[in-house]
Amino acid sequence: MFDFSPKLIDIARNVVLIILLVAIAWSLHESFYFFMFPPEEKSAQLPNDLGTNTVPDEGSIDHITSLNLFGDASRAQLNSTAPVTESLAETRLNLELIGVFAASDDDPQDSAALISEKRGTAKLFRINERVPGNATLIEVFADRVVIERSGKRELLRFPTTKSNFTPQAESDRVTNDPALSRS
Repeated sequence: MFDFSPKLIDIARNVVLIILLVAIAWSLHESFYFFMFPPEEKSAQLPNDLGTNTVPDEGSIDHITSLNLFGDASRAQLNSTAPVTESLAETRLNLELIGVFAASDDDPQDSAALISEKRGTAKLFRINERVPGNATLIEVFADRVVIERSGKRELLRFPTTKSNFTPQAESDRVTNDPALSRS
């Protein structure tokens, strides 16, 4: 059927070799011109007759902040600094505030708080739910919650942590390495 004589195989091998050499030469030529004469960046030119752009730039910072993706910050600050709750007494219940989920002003009923009894496991409480100590969760803010017990409102804040870290001045440090010590 096919005659694969050694002469025909030599011709096919030479043709393939020539094609490979031409491809390698072309690739080297293109690489040389790419690195020696890099392509110029062309900026897009808009026609002058388009007029001014009235559509806001959707990538601009002002446009993104105007969307209030995480709620209106100014309204949240007003809510979190409500002077009415600042004058309330701290609760004497054996409770600890672990976390808060303060909802927006539009629907504060979606707010919740993680509250635990001291050294106990934390549980999630929503607005108007009973918390330990026969109290009810009334309001949730970013840094505190308001509970009501026996008709009186009380504050429950996050626990304050005291650090044992005391920074030392540079001259107070002692080094045993003679190369590092000052003479």
